[in-house]
Amino acid sequence: MLNLTRSVNLNGYSNVETTDSNNNKITQQVVYFSANITENGNPSVTVSIINKDLYSANKAAVQSDIASFYTTVYTELDAVGGNTNGTK
Repeated sequence: MLNLTRSVNLNGYSNVETTDSNNNKITQQVVYFSANITENGNPSVTVSIINKDLYSANKAAVQSDIASFYTTVYTELDAVGGNTNGTK
């Protein structure tokens, strides 16, 4: 018997623009985001710092990206009828 479940997966990165030793602009990943929302509305969210030095140097911008990611997760959670149980 086939059993299927649906879920919403969200993945993203917080990036910052830096310069390399030749003064070329490069984009670097600082934080990785992942979220899974099951069809019954149970969320699982992971936020992983990839580059601690860039995180520290760009904390306000990266934390803004983290907040935006959580807002997106809660929007998707509301769309599937999930409950945040006060964890917003």
